Amino acid sequence: MYANIEEVDSNRQPHLTGKLRSYLSIVIGLAQCIVSLTKFIHPLGFLFGLSLLSFGIFTQFYGSKINQPNYRYDQKDKKIKSWASRVLKGVNIAHICITSLLLLIGIANLKIDTTMHDFPTQCLPEPGCSRVARDFNHRANYVDPKNIVTISGLNVENIHNTLKGCIQNEQMGVIIADEVPQSAPNNRLLHSIFVSNFFGFIDDMYLQIVDCNNNQSTFSIEIQSVLRIGQSDLDVNPQRVANMYNCIGKSFSNQTITATSKVCG
Repeated sequence: MYANIEEVDSNRQPHLTGKLRSYLSIVIGLAQCIVSLTKFIHPLGFLFGLSLLSFGIFTQFYGSKINQPNYRYDQKDKKIKSWASRVLKGVNIAHICITSLLLLIGIANLKIDTTMHDFPTQCLPEPGCSRVARDFNHRANYVDPKNIVTISGLNVENIHNTLKGCIQNEQMGVIIADEVPQSAPNNRLLHSIFVSNFFGFIDDMYLQIVDCNNNQSTFSIEIQSVLRIGQSDLDVNPQRVANMYNCIGKSFSNQTITATSKVCG
């Protein structure tokens, strides 16, 4: 019987000790907190990193105290240690799930090539895109028509600087590209992204300053905002497009704009 026990013991697989698990929890939790705050700005990732760090510290110090050879602990200590172990295990499982989800979202966001040198010609996926443009509008019902204007008496740089300010006024708006479109050298194209607070989903917004008459005397602005992954945007993109046109309508004086209800109308 003893030989069998020894044989079973000799075949046991190596496993992490409680102390090593605590150290790993502290290191991984701390790393996730730092990355969540500095690189990806994921509040959910920070929350789970903090919880993993906290329980790792708790089990490290409290567990080492109980495991001392001369330490006499009562039933209450046993319950606390057992409870802490179960909670830490649950936090570890939740941490793995949430971290995996955030990682998958990040990979999906990075894999999609959104580099554009011209204003988009399509608005896809249809339930996750909003557009106001010369060729067609899509899900533009939130936009006040009086804010779709032509602008005269200003050069493209003045308009460009105003648009940059409107983007920066939007929550989580970051400009990632600013260039002259290849197919329209008199126009100006801005590409910005918006990262959601909770899971870090990315939306792309394209704004083009359009030279309506090709003589740099009258300009208009077309906008498209679209989610990067998924299908439905819960009307976030139509509202964002409307917000941009509201900003445009308020940023120029009445002497320089004319309400046209459509781009270059």
